[in-house]
Amino acid sequence: MKGILVTRKKFFFLILSCSLFITVIISIHPFLAMNRPVQSSILVVEGWLPYSFLQYAVNEFTENSYETMILLGGNKKCKMLLSNHSISGEENSTTEIQEGKKSQQLIIIPVESGAVHKTYSAYRALNNWIKNSDERIHAINIFTASVHARKSYILCRRVLDTDISVGVISSAPQYYNPKYWWLSKRGIYLVSRNTIGLLYALLWWF
Repeated sequence: MKGILVTRKKFFFLILSCSLFITVIISIHPFLAMNRPVQSSILVVEGWLPYSFLQYAVNEFTENSYETMILLGGNKKCKMLLSNHSISGEENSTTEIQEGKKSQQLIIIPVESGAVHKTYSAYRALNNWIKNSDERIHAINIFTASVHARKSYILCRRVLDTDISVGVISSAPQYYNPKYWWLSKRGIYLVSRNTIGLLYALLWWF
């Protein structure tokens, strides 16, 4: 009788473990790649994103009712891409872009190069800029790459004042299907890395 009970407990534990594992596999990608924009005229873009993701950011900016793009850092390729779309600016300055009847503005905020906590440093720089800005900013949308979104959102939310609404837009992943990310080496690498990164960000903060 005891042997049967032990076997049943082991079987129940196995079923429970498999169910939890499958639930995590299914839900982890949309959890990390959160997509929750708010009503805002400001799009904040992480300038270290790969060139292809920056193209999505430019499309998001030009196709929607944004008035200002804030670029956190950025390399030469990033600035070249923006220039190709008639969006150009210099660090610590603003540039007005006339696009029909719509006036758009680009602001490039320098970020400390080689910072250990790159994302955190970027949003600290953004917070400093907001505090020194003459404009009263009530809401922003941050744009980042796929499974990096929740980490960016949490760090941005903790750095910025609580009276500023923060939305997040995650670009669709490349090179793998997000529904079947576990079938791709790239998907496994990015999900694992960003899961660890999110946990590290949460623990490091405390």
